[in-house]
Amino acid sequence: MITKIINIKNVCLSDARANEDAVISLWESAGEFFTNYKITTGEDTSSITIDVSSICETLTNSKPENCHDYFSKLYKNNECLTGEEFYKLNPLGAKLIIHTDNESFNVTRFLQQLFLAMNIAHCGSCNLLSYTIEKHGPLAYLNSSENLSATVFDDFFAVHINNQWPEISYLPFSKTWDWLESQNIRTTSLAKTPAQKACAVLINLSLTDLHYAELLLGVTQALEAMLLKNGEPKAYNLNIKINALLGSNPKEINWVKKMYNLRSSIIHGEHHIYWPSEHPEIDTDPNSEEELHVNEINDYFVLGVSALIALLQNLIKQNKTKYKFTNKLHVESI
Repeated sequence: MITKIINIKNVCLSDARANEDAVISLWESAGEFFTNYKITTGEDTSSITIDVSSICETLTNSKPENCHDYFSKLYKNNECLTGEEFYKLNPLGAKLIIHTDNESFNVTRFLQQLFLAMNIAHCGSCNLLSYTIEKHGPLAYLNSSENLSATVFDDFFAVHINNQWPEISYLPFSKTWDWLESQNIRTTSLAKTPAQKACAVLINLSLTDLHYAELLLGVTQALEAMLLKNGEPKAYNLNIKINALLGSNPKEINWVKKMYNLRSSIIHGEHHIYWPSEHPEIDTDPNSEEELHVNEINDYFVLGVSALIALLQNLIKQNKTKYKFTNKLHVESI
């Protein structure tokens, strides 16, 4: 067997309201699921087993009731270290270990689908922040880090809490993974189907630091792919179909129309273009024109991405691949 080690700088949950025990249980179920699991890519079949014990240990140590003792013990055992050296201990990090019998097994695409399956099954459950796939010998210089951030899934959770909409689902890991496999999410190089486009957009949102205007365009593209046919009026029909499937947002009834007004102004050059700060880590005045500009787009981006994730969850619950709509005409005499 070949061992692939993924070093992750931070696996901790971003939202303090998350249920740590449920997330740890989900990771354990993923570890059990991938025990001598046969995974097919084209004509190749690989056997894989993953060890998630390090991730579960870190998530357990970082629980509020354990955090103080964990860090106190860590500091005590490493008193001689400087702050920078202590940081290198990676106290919020973990290792994900993959055993496979196939040297050419695509670890990156596997990690991306694992990340999707975890976060669609339980939003915000999986952060793979600044991870590297260990390489040795002449390939050691390729140990560059990647990010898979659960921020957009945390946004869905926050929207659900704040708006009581859309309904949030908690799904078994195995059901979510099997559905993603059935849609060829892990193996496709070009997203063509509605499900593939939606998942590709979610991965792009999790991988990159795009500006909000670009994020909004990605989300509207995925929603259109899932719900519209070519030539349909976009904002009007999306509003009808999202409301039919998810119900209306009680705190923002016209959000789809407003989102599409923003989308139109961005595409047609009417919207201001945000010039990124040279020091983005420094908070600017929340009432400044720049911040109001970003927040305006972000407000509708998070509603759009929440609808997208909820639509995917509904398909997985029903074990369906796409949505089909039928127009009916109701006539009565008066």
